[in-house]
Order: sequence, then structure tokens, then C-alpha cells
Amino acid sequence: MEEEIIKSAHENGHFSVRKTKELVQREYWISGLEEKIKKIVSNCVPCILAERKSGKQEGFLNPIDKGDRPLQTYHVDHLGPLSQTKKGYKYIFAVIDAFTKFVWLYPTKTTNSEEVIRHLKDQQSIFGNPKTIISDRGAAFTSAKFEEYCAEEKIKLVHITTGVPRGNGQIERVNRTIVPLLTKLSMDDSEKWYKHLRKVQEALNSTYHRSIAKSPSELFFGVTIRRTEDLKLNITPLSTPLRFSPLNEVYVGWKGIATRTRAAQARTSELRTS
Repeated sequence: MEEEIIKSAHENGHFSVRKTKELVQREYWISGLEEKIKKIVSNCVPCILAERKSGKQEGFLNPIDKGDRPLQTYHVDHLGPLSQTKKGYKYIFAVIDAFTKFVWLYPTKTTNSEEVIRHLKDQQSIFGNPKTIISDRGAAFTSAKFEEYCAEEKIKLVHITTGVPRGNGQIERVNRTIVPLLTKLSMDDSEKWYKHLRKVQEALNSTYHRSIAKSPSELFFGVTIRRTEDLKLNITPLSTPLRFSPLNEVYVGWKGIATRTRAAQARTSELRTS
């Protein structure tokens, strides 16, 4: 049973030992957990075939205010081109909520503004509009049509400075994770990568984030989501169920942590450049 729990957590996104350990420890206590994870990860065929090196973390540079609650600021970007599917999908349109790091992933056939606007309208029907959208200077985001859409919806559009990807660092970090995960999950048929996109999204949103001290879904919704893997194993988590906290308390608490973290990063950046 322990091996099934560990494999389920790891195969949720073929994460590293550290990430897998954080995911398991959120719900279960297992003796000698790290060594057991190392054994499983070292023998994971998809991980061996798709081994990658982690890129450096982006540094601190004039961060844009994320607001004091979810759904105020979105980071957006395109990823690709990938292997074209029979449905014509070649790209991924990624949207990240800046405050909670919650991510939405959409397979797209192009990188034009029409598809971007369509997916943002899909989100609008459920979550409403953000106050700010942060993007690079890709054609979809600098087009007259997209700027007109943002103006009509009263959304402030912020384009990051060319050559300074750190301004959109949240989306850059997620993008570096998406392709390796899709590669591992679609090893048998790379042209069906889009079928695994929802699983990648679930994995990213349910994985513990050290910078927010919980998973994006917990910060976004205030509760732990029920994962497909937990239902398949028919296992009741060993830990105490998450206490539902008033969301305002959660947001205020995390806002304080984020503010202190950014201040510390700023001091470090100043020391490095002085």
C-alpha cells in the first residue's frame, strides 16, 4: 500500500524526490519515506528517458503587485510549437493567477489573439475578469484586437520589457515544468500530449509550493481538492483533515509572507549588484 501511495504521488507528474516527498507528506506518514521515494524514482522508466536539468531560478526585479487576493492579476503566455495533433493543436496557452499560482492550461491551434480572447472569455464566465494581465510582447498580446478586448473589459495590460523574462517569471517557471511533464506522460504517443494537459494542470495545482506554504488549489479554494489518484486507491488520508479557514485570513497571512519574502529578495539583489 505504501508503494502504491508513493507511485501515485510521483506519477501524478513524475516529480523529483523532493516534490514527491512534499506531496505525500501533505496527506500521509510513511516510515523511511525519502529512501523509498528515491528507489521508486530511480527505477521510473519515463523519468530515466526524459531526464532533464533544472534551470536557474529567475532573480528579483521590480515585481508587479499581485494584489491581496486571487483573480486580480494574471500572467499569460504561449508554449510551443509542440508535436501537431490530429485535432490541429500545436501550442499551449497558459494562464497563472499571480496571487495563488493557480494555473489553467489550454491546447491551441495557433498563437493568435482570437484563441487567447476565447479562452479568457471562458474563464470570465466562471471567475470574472482580472484587474491586470501581464504578458510578453508576443503578437497575440500586442495586437490591436487584444488591446481592444482588454480596454473593453477594463483590464490593465502590462507588457514585460523585451529581454527581461523575469518580469513574467511565474509563467516562465511553469513553462519549464510543463514540457517535461507532458513528455513523460505522453511517452507512448507524443502526438496525444493534449490528452494529458488536464492531468498536468491538476498536478501543478495540487502540488505543495514552498513560496506560499501550501498548494495553489488550497490557497485558491481554501480546501484540499480530491485527487483522482486518491479516489482510485480508495485511501483515507492519514493526516488530520484540513481545517477550513476563512479565506480572508488565509489571504492576509500569505500576503504578509509574500511581502517579507520580496523585501528579502530585494536586499539580496542590491547586495549582488553593489
